[in-house]
Amino acid sequence: MGRRPFLQSIGAAGAAGGIANVTAGDVRADTPESWASGGDAYYSALVDDLQNGRGLPPANFEFADTESGAWNALFAQAGSNGEYGTVESIDVSGDDVPFTEARRIDVTDAPDANYPVQVRGDLTRDVSAGDTMLAVAYLRSSSDGPQSQFFAVDSGGFGNASVGNQSPTIGSEWERHYFPIEIGADTAADSSDLYVQWQFGFKQQTVDVGGVALLDFGTNAEFDQLPSGVAESSGSSGSYYDTLTGDLSALDLPEPGFVYGETESDTWSAYEFGVGDYGTVEDLDVSGDSVPFAEASRVSINGTQENDYNANLRADVGDMPVEQGDVLLGVAYLRGPDGSAQATYAAQESASTGFNNWAEFTGPSIGSEWERYYFPIQFGAAADAGSWWTEFWLAYDEQTVDIGGLALLDYSDTDATLDDLPAGAASEIDTGGSGGPEEWPQTDDPYYSGLIDYLQERNLDPGRFVYANNEADAFGTFGLTGGEADKAERSALDVGDDVPFSEATRIDVSEAGTNAYSVNFKGIEQDEAVSEGDVLLGVAYFRTPDEENAQITYKASENDGDDSNYANYVSNPNPPVTSEWQRYFFPVQFGEDSDPGNWWTEIWVAAQAQTVDIGGLALVNFEGNNSVEALPEWERSPEEGWEEEADQRIQDHRTAEMAVDVVDENGDPVEGAEVSVSMREHEFKFGAMTNAPQIENTEEGDPYRENRKELFNAGVLENYHKWDFWENGQDTADAAVEWMEAQDWYVRGHVALWASVDSAAVPDDVVDAMAWDSDADAATPSEADSQYVREQTTSHVSDIIGYYGDRIDEWEVVNELIPEPGFVRSIHGADVTPEEAPILDEWFATARAAGPDGQPLGINDYNTIEGPYSGRRDRYTTQIETVQNTEAGLDFVGLQGHFSESSSLLPSQTMSALDSYAETAGDDVGLRITEFDMSDENWPESEKADFFYQFLKTVFSHPSVEQFVVWGLIDTMHWRDDAPFYAAGWEEKPALDRYRDLVFDQWWTEESGTTDDSGTVTLQGFKGEYAVDVSYEGTSASATTTLSEGGATVEVSLDGEDADTGDGEGENDGDSDGPTGTPTATTTATPTATATESGPTATTGEDDPAAGTTSGSGPGLGIVSTVATLGGFASLAKYLADDEDDA
Repeated sequence: MGRRPFLQSIGAAGAAGGIANVTAGDVRADTPESWASGGDAYYSALVDDLQNGRGLPPANFEFADTESGAWNALFAQAGSNGEYGTVESIDVSGDDVPFTEARRIDVTDAPDANYPVQVRGDLTRDVSAGDTMLAVAYLRSSSDGPQSQFFAVDSGGFGNASVGNQSPTIGSEWERHYFPIEIGADTAADSSDLYVQWQFGFKQQTVDVGGVALLDFGTNAEFDQLPSGVAESSGSSGSYYDTLTGDLSALDLPEPGFVYGETESDTWSAYEFGVGDYGTVEDLDVSGDSVPFAEASRVSINGTQENDYNANLRADVGDMPVEQGDVLLGVAYLRGPDGSAQATYAAQESASTGFNNWAEFTGPSIGSEWERYYFPIQFGAAADAGSWWTEFWLAYDEQTVDIGGLALLDYSDTDATLDDLPAGAASEIDTGGSGGPEEWPQTDDPYYSGLIDYLQERNLDPGRFVYANNEADAFGTFGLTGGEADKAERSALDVGDDVPFSEATRIDVSEAGTNAYSVNFKGIEQDEAVSEGDVLLGVAYFRTPDEENAQITYKASENDGDDSNYANYVSNPNPPVTSEWQRYFFPVQFGEDSDPGNWWTEIWVAAQAQTVDIGGLALVNFEGNNSVEALPEWERSPEEGWEEEADQRIQDHRTAEMAVDVVDENGDPVEGAEVSVSMREHEFKFGAMTNAPQIENTEEGDPYRENRKELFNAGVLENYHKWDFWENGQDTADAAVEWMEAQDWYVRGHVALWASVDSAAVPDDVVDAMAWDSDADAATPSEADSQYVREQTTSHVSDIIGYYGDRIDEWEVVNELIPEPGFVRSIHGADVTPEEAPILDEWFATARAAGPDGQPLGINDYNTIEGPYSGRRDRYTTQIETVQNTEAGLDFVGLQGHFSESSSLLPSQTMSALDSYAETAGDDVGLRITEFDMSDENWPESEKADFFYQFLKTVFSHPSVEQFVVWGLIDTMHWRDDAPFYAAGWEEKPALDRYRDLVFDQWWTEESGTTDDSGTVTLQGFKGEYAVDVSYEGTSASATTTLSEGGATVEVSLDGEDADTGDGEGENDGDSDGPTGTPTATTTATPTATATESGPTATTGEDDPAAGTTSGSGPGLGIVSTVATLGGFASLAKYLADDEDDA
């Protein structure tokens, strides 16, 4: 069902040609000069309400001037022969309503279409385009979720007229509804297509209809003047819109305009669902939901979609243009009745290329309760009326989404900026409310008194201590807990007089826990509740007597009786713990209400075997007195000298020496020749995840393609090499591989085997053989067909790797084996741990046999570099050792790298993890960062960029790392709606500048020099592909070479017969039929894990050959230079940020 119906069969014949003799100007409306007089008490009262109560201009009654006469002109039916139900008159004398006649429509058998069950009235006079009318009806229903639609039909066809309140929300009590109409086409009275109609054939239901009237304003009233919706919500704005504007005014925002309509009903009328075969839509009754809006719909998605936009709710703006820079605010209430749901909000236009999404906030976190969301918008391009719209993309797997309270507010004519507008959930806009403690607590505790003094000096408003007003009692609340608490011992600690606190404890952890939280020091608040939005401040001192830093996590959380919810409301929870006592502040803002006994703070200590000293604990609750940003916070900063050390490692491991020898036609050295060396491509693989359908559905020039070309030289598909995706979408996968090949990218296969049933990565027959229990989200080993699972998994490894052959450079054989052990348990049973499964030997042997000789094979998993999560790291280390001990062996280890702020690492932590994996894997096994992203709604982009810079530089400095792949580029197509480099609309994020600085500046070589008396220039350059340009006394030559481990020597000959004199007058003038300066390039060592790439033939124009140019695909990491002709070097230019405008 859509909010705007398509032309349906009823009345279609007349619409096609019934009034061919009527032209504009032949038929004119009789515009009333004075108000009609009602012929009965109800119609008289109706005139009074509209004329005097609402100040509307004159109108006449259509049908008749009495209620009874109108019912005589109307007809109501439940099918032409009553085949779909009954229609009967009902007595309303006891119902306290102003009308006296009503009909009950009882639908007992829903027809295929909605219109056979209807109340309809034909118009008896000619109408003109632009005439306005107002239909009135009282409605009620005893059914659940009753449905109806109102239409006004003219010669333009079914649905041609503009109507308001098209899908009325019908309650259980009588309510007056207004239905405004604007005629869309001149129509003669004798046309068969000139009528109004209420349709009720949606389902089995009972609906009562009374007080029907139709008033004709001619040209007296504008459509927007007329009331719409239930009478209590009528006027210039509905009660919900009044509430909405009031709430926004409280945020100091100016008065906005409404885009689609001044009432909720009018706005809903502008929206249309486009769901098709991907789901169903039904209207919702929200009268009992304690929400301010009246209209809502439920969308149920069936899970068969391929793109998020395949199911959508969209409204075009047909009556006003939008200008570049215009600021608007989208509003909607959303909920997921099944517990959660996903949607993307988009504000787009068709004037610019690429269908940019100009919404600043696009990805709401939808919960099980109604929540208002704000979507600020600033258009980056102008568009005419009818060429821009807002919409919700809803096709995210199988889900149900409820949508209500829609609005689009226009701030373009005010002084409001994008930054002024709220974004996200309305409940999170306020920083905790305006209330809080009126004064600081009185305490005799010297440490707590000192804390109060410190916080007052920072001009913070009062707070109160949570656990107790003294250090000893507060400390006594905490205890050693966790599922593996037996791995730790707690002892008392005398801290002496050198610190301000007196209470402390020592926790000795004998071995790492399965998870960091397996041992924790926890204090539950038993006496008071905490409210959503409350702002608190945790305080603690830490130190460790160990030689290495301790790893701890400070957490504030709640579950309110729900064991599935353990959010950490601390934004920066992982302080570096050293050998000296240090005080740490942890700002906290709670995201949920929680009762006494259901919320706490805790300190995780099981990340590794370690000793942690804890003291000076305090927790202060400010409620709404202070913002979380105003509180003190420990500063996360890397160790002094980390960058200098990383730069030195990079110099040692990522550069090599190049020697350029210049000789004359006799082979003698040329002294004084000018030599320029320009890097064209990195040896190191900098890559990006690519969405195969998006490649298939876009053209060259689209930013989704072009931004990849400029930035990367390697690629991997997001989904379409996963088993079930590949079997059902092989053409899509192949097209994406072909595109990556055209960019001359290094391609990794992701992935041969991944047992994630929930992610649709496993074919149905294998899911059945696994005896998958959807409730437990796990295979059932005792019922599984182990032989079938073994045969099919092994066969698939052979099929997909063999199919692509050398088109795929390397393969992940298994992905996330530890958290997704379904295949292993189906084959070996529940007693075999996935990281030690014997089937790994068979899978890797099959992969080795299926692929070309030397093709690298590896494994991949998450929480292996992030965290640090020592339990997962230990198990992953075991998996590495298991695969290494197979006959096929292991070539690379994939570390995904999906970071949040709480799991981000300092450079020292990153190096420690990489060192550990490299030591386990050995020199012949490479490391890859395979799926890097960083997502956290409370993590500022500038701080993400700082982390990104530190992490990438550290990774690049480690000799075992060979690849770094970014998992998605743009927020609107990112699995966590928070991609590293681009926000919606391809707006660049700060991390992208850091990437360019490192990859294309700090790690990019462009050098020049003059040959010595031996005819040689030597330089140190980053490993990769190079162009070499030589000139001497008007003669020039150029060449390309590869600089890799062990260095390279390039000999360039200046042959007088072939050399270009540079005056542009030579016969060949550098054309492709002239000889090239052919180098003799010697590379003394080439890494076995890195393929040397030979670029495609350089082209210009429409694929015409043109030697001496870069690839026709534009500048970037994926461009490998061809050997240039003599004098042709000028076209070889390093990619610079100056080209960003071309993206």
